[in-house]
Amino acid sequence: MSSPTRTTDVGRPRRFSNEDIFAATTRAIAELGYRELSLSAIASRVGCAKGTLIQRFQSREGLIRAYLTWHAERTSEEVQHLLASSNDPLTTLHHLLTIHATSQVHGFGEGASHTPYLLFFAEGRGLPGVREAIDAHALRLEQDVALLLGKASDQGHIRPHATGELAHLVLAAVSGAMLLWSPAAPRTLGEELERVMRSALTPYVIAD
Repeated sequence: MSSPTRTTDVGRPRRFSNEDIFAATTRAIAELGYRELSLSAIASRVGCAKGTLIQRFQSREGLIRAYLTWHAERTSEEVQHLLASSNDPLTTLHHLLTIHATSQVHGFGEGASHTPYLLFFAEGRGLPGVREAIDAHALRLEQDVALLLGKASDQGHIRPHATGELAHLVLAAVSGAMLLWSPAAPRTLGEELERVMRSALTPYVIAD
C-alpha cells in the first residue's frame, strides 16, 4: 500500500508581515540613518528580496510613510496600555518616553547611539511626502503626551496649563537629551530621560 502524498512548503515563498518589515526598518534606521537607508538595506534585515518591498510599498518613501503611520499608532496603543495598568498619568508619561527611546519600541538597545534615529526625523523632512508623514508622526506623539499631561492636571498632580505647549516643551527636552546622550555617559539613557523630564515638569508639579 502506498503512503499518502505529503504536501510541503518547499519552494513556497516565505511571507513577511508588515510588523517584520517595520521592525527591520527600525534597525536599519538606527544603524544607517536616513541618507543610507535603502530598500536593499531593509530587505537584507527582513530576509526578503528588494522586489517584495517594492511590490508592497512601491518605493522607499512609500515604505517610510507606512512605517511612520505604524510607529505613531503603536505609540498611541502603548499609551492606552500603560494607562490601563496605571492610574498615574505622570508615571505613564515617564514609561512612555523611556520606552519610546529604548528597545521595547525602537528595536535597538540601551547601549546604542540614538543619533542616527533622531537624524532620520530631521533629514527626512527634506523630501515632500515624507516630510508630511514625519510632521504627522510628531503631532501624534505630542497629542499623546498632552493627553497624559491633561489627565495629570485633572487629577491635581500638575498646575493647570496649556497642555499642548507643555507637551511640546517636554518632548523638546527629551529629544535634546537623546541627541546629547552617549553610551559612555554616567547615566543610562532611561535615567537621563527621567532626569530631564522631571526637570522640565518640576515648575508645574503640585507638591503632595
